[in-house]
Amino acid sequence: MVDYRILLIDDDEVDARVIQRSLSTCGLNASIQRAVNSEQGKQLIEQQEFDCILLDYILPEGTSLELFQDLLEQPCSQRPPIIMLTGISSAGVAAQSIQLGAQEYLNKDELTPWTLQKLIESACDKSVLQQQIESRDEELISMGFYDSLTGLPNRQLFQDRLEQSIHNQQRDGDLFAILMMDLDLFKEINDTYGHEAGDNVLQQAGERLNRAVREADTVARLGGDEFSAILTSMTSRDSIVTVIEKIIEAIAEPFSVQGKLVNIGISIGYAFCPEDSEDASTLLRFADMAMYQAKKASLGYSAYSSEKSVVTETAAILSHGLPQAIKDDQFSVYYQPQIKLSTGHIYGAEALIRWHHPELGLIRPDQFIAIAERSRAIDAITLHVLAKALARNVIWQDMGFELSISINLSARVLHNEDVIENIIDLVHSFGINPQKICLEVTETAVMQSPEVAIQLLTKLSDAGIRLSIDDFGTGYSSLKYLKGFPINEIKIGREFISGLLENSAEEKIVTVILALGRSFDLDVVAEGVEDDRTLRRLHRLGCQYCQGNHISTALDHRDFELWLESSSRHQAIQV
Repeated sequence: MVDYRILLIDDDEVDARVIQRSLSTCGLNASIQRAVNSEQGKQLIEQQEFDCILLDYILPEGTSLELFQDLLEQPCSQRPPIIMLTGISSAGVAAQSIQLGAQEYLNKDELTPWTLQKLIESACDKSVLQQQIESRDEELISMGFYDSLTGLPNRQLFQDRLEQSIHNQQRDGDLFAILMMDLDLFKEINDTYGHEAGDNVLQQAGERLNRAVREADTVARLGGDEFSAILTSMTSRDSIVTVIEKIIEAIAEPFSVQGKLVNIGISIGYAFCPEDSEDASTLLRFADMAMYQAKKASLGYSAYSSEKSVVTETAAILSHGLPQAIKDDQFSVYYQPQIKLSTGHIYGAEALIRWHHPELGLIRPDQFIAIAERSRAIDAITLHVLAKALARNVIWQDMGFELSISINLSARVLHNEDVIENIIDLVHSFGINPQKICLEVTETAVMQSPEVAIQLLTKLSDAGIRLSIDDFGTGYSSLKYLKGFPINEIKIGREFISGLLENSAEEKIVTVILALGRSFDLDVVAEGVEDDRTLRRLHRLGCQYCQGNHISTALDHRDFELWLESSSRHQAIQV
């Protein structure tokens, strides 16, 4: 087996014999093939692989520079090293050859077997080194333009392709769309299973997103669990829906995480060029606004519209203001009384957060909780509000009121083991009977990952903290899971209570929930009681507890304490 496969391209018979004899007598184990012109040389190169090419500077058709240039167009890894041969004693030819990319240069008058051997070995060594350098350069370029985790284009490359898409649109007139995509419940996976599992989910998601779009489209990872896409040559605005639904279906398939199947979702916002904008940064901002709307309303996907932009810009102000709001203690807690229907007396209160924004005034939770969840500020806000409510409960005890406190937990907090541990520590630090603390979670939040939810709810229950399913009947829980949840209470959603008097179907639903509560030995609380007739109907149906504006609106702690101590407080609410 030969060590070197040599191609000699030289039309001079005498020179060719000298070179062939030199190769046979030197220390190289080489085979040699010969071409007498550029065309023959090209054909042999296309048909076979060579370890080195000896190329004569002068060929019948002129200089060999044109063939030389053709060879240089091949990737370095596929191009054999080239030694330029010439009978012309010219330093200029030597310099030009090396400058153009030849590994070595040899004047035929200086040819000896030893010289030829050394040049071939040197040319091959230089070629290997050059390939290593180019490979490293390609790797560095890849690192600069591709996400190291998913292999998708990164923000820099995506921005470049977006600018190119805008240029192509202005030239050809083709409509294209930009998508902003954010994974739902990704933080819960990180918090529950660890960052390595989260990285694995991101890799799986990147592969699915790439398969869901066409080859001409671009999918990029911008950072965290945020992805973006450019969908080129859209025939109409409606045609995008097919692609988006394919993406949603791809992400809806369960992900394998540490041997378990976990479900997540995706929220998508999109904008069109040129209809919405022809500016790259504006298109990104519009698509991001639409994505926020989709996530907030649990729509799955949403298109940008100028009517929604004002609302979204307000959301952006709130998002940027959250860290400072926590630092400056801009949050306060309001309390809505809860009464026991059999006695008419207050037994507890639900703690409800309010944000006193320095520019926008009083902000209700439905305006900023979803933003806090997305910005990851919800953990700090939850602990902040809990600490305030616990401190106030201690004051009420000193006033002689033994009240329970109900506090809402978001879906993200429910799946964060570290925050759950902090909640337990916080309750114990205030020395309050944990049975006086009730944490409310929604059905939907629990059912996003029931096994994880049961695990963390059990940890809270084992610490003595009471648990409640809020808005019961509006989610998708089954009796199987209801039996497995370590809960003490269910709350009937206000949408059922508001139609109780006018709609017999609503009354049947409420009756079923009350019976279900009795069967599972659970307390049942009706929320959203707005008038006396609804209060009395609930009492006749056997409801135990209720709250609503008919009893009292949510009050700040001063007004709540005045309400407690007022004469009306000592007269039980008549049912």
